[in-house]
Amino acid sequence: ELLRRRRELERRRRAERARQQAYVIATRAVRRWLRWRFLQKVRRCVHLHLARHRLLQRSMQTVASAVARPPVREAVALVAVATACAGASMSEAVAVAAERERVAEEQRRWEEELRRQIAAAIEAAKARVATPLQTRFRARRARRRYVAMRAAAV
Repeated sequence: ELLRRRRELERRRRAERARQQAYVIATRAVRRWLRWRFLQKVRRCVHLHLARHRLLQRSMQTVASAVARPPVREAVALVAVATACAGASMSEAVAVAAERERVAEEQRRWEEELRRQIAAAIEAAKARVATPLQTRFRARRARRRYVAMRAAAV
């Protein structure tokens, strides 16, 4: 009788342990699946964001090339050449050349400003993309650096 009872107890214990293990495995699997799904979503978001960013960059470039009016420069140069060839007064040719130079300078300045704006927009987009991708490791490293900096400051 005692032996039978002990065996029964052992069997129950084994069954319980097996059930617990099954539960642990199941929860782990579910957690892993959820984490995977979440990461997929994050990846998708990042992918879309980068695609949008690329599109933005391309459209910016198109706009830049459209607005960077080279025909104006060419026209001014042609006018200068024509004036020189027509034997017009030297001062007139000089004035045209000066005008051409001024236009070119203005154009350069404008292009530089646009380039700067595009760079700023790209940087902002990169920053927006990087934020959700800050891994735990990078965050930890940043925190350590910050702590070290504070310690050095004190």
